[in-house]
Amino acid sequence: MRRLLFCALSLALTLAAGRSVSRGNNQRRIGVNPTSALIVRFSPPILRHLHHVPLVTSIKGGISPPTCTLFCLDSSQKEMTMVRLSASMVALAVLFATTSARKLPAEIKPCSRNDPDLNKCAVLNGRAAIPNIWKGIPSYGVPVLDPLRIDLLDVAEPPEGSTRQVSLSLKMKDVDVVGLRNANLEYARIDLARERMSWKLTVPQVALLGKYTINGKVLLLPLRGRGDMNITLENVNVHYGFNMGLAPGKKGEIYLNPADSKLEFDTTKAHINLENLFDGEKTLSDHMNRFLNENWRELVLELGPPIAEALNQVLTQLMSNIAKTVPMKEVFPEVVSR
Repeated sequence: MRRLLFCALSLALTLAAGRSVSRGNNQRRIGVNPTSALIVRFSPPILRHLHHVPLVTSIKGGISPPTCTLFCLDSSQKEMTMVRLSASMVALAVLFATTSARKLPAEIKPCSRNDPDLNKCAVLNGRAAIPNIWKGIPSYGVPVLDPLRIDLLDVAEPPEGSTRQVSLSLKMKDVDVVGLRNANLEYARIDLARERMSWKLTVPQVALLGKYTINGKVLLLPLRGRGDMNITLENVNVHYGFNMGLAPGKKGEIYLNPADSKLEFDTTKAHINLENLFDGEKTLSDHMNRFLNENWRELVLELGPPIAEALNQVLTQLMSNIAKTVPMKEVFPEVVSR
């Protein structure tokens, strides 16, 4: 804690000295967004060529010891970050809900409901499917998953009087989530009797590339700017689960209807680069980026929950797009033909 306070004091003195530097006519005031919304929307998967290279250029093998920070939404954070799907995503869901019954996509192999090793079968088939589905399955409403495009992540500032060390109003636009193609399915838990399913995946490296606008404080230090961003997470563990919510469909068929989903993730390290902080004042920007990387846990505690909720909404919508067209007897048949 003393080290954090010392770093904060040093950077505060630097920022105070920097305020005397003339900013010319390019100075921008970035206001605090009075609303809190998280908008998840798919766009064509076009990666922009950012002015900097990814912060992490090599991928370390294995998972580091459990010195991780866990991200999930609690009740207070749900008040700050509400989730809203775009009209295009809703329209896509309606489109596939009206499609007649189909078999699973060729990229996904089913497991027999009578298999005594159902979980093991799900893991093996899931691992085989990942290299094939990240490119997308348009006929089933599955877009390209790497890079996964999220149009807007909007994180509101905590309520006045909050004692949290990080207080930010942050918008991340045109975000490409890169690296999901390297995910590995570690385990699957399928309980047909209780209608519950859960997975654990590990991803060596996930990068969020896009545009940001930020205004707030980190450890009492002012933080403002807008420009290109690169947030790279190492050794990411993802836990995702949902209730199957079996529901009747046409012709008496039973379909999965994923509900009450939850996604949590942890990471062992985050690398952060926010370009053009403080209206492009390089010295202040470099100092702040260094400070953020030294204290990455505090920052990702703020950013983790909305990122987790965005991925949760995306995964659940994709699951629903497939589940609404493929009846339960095709997902978990009595017998799997070889």
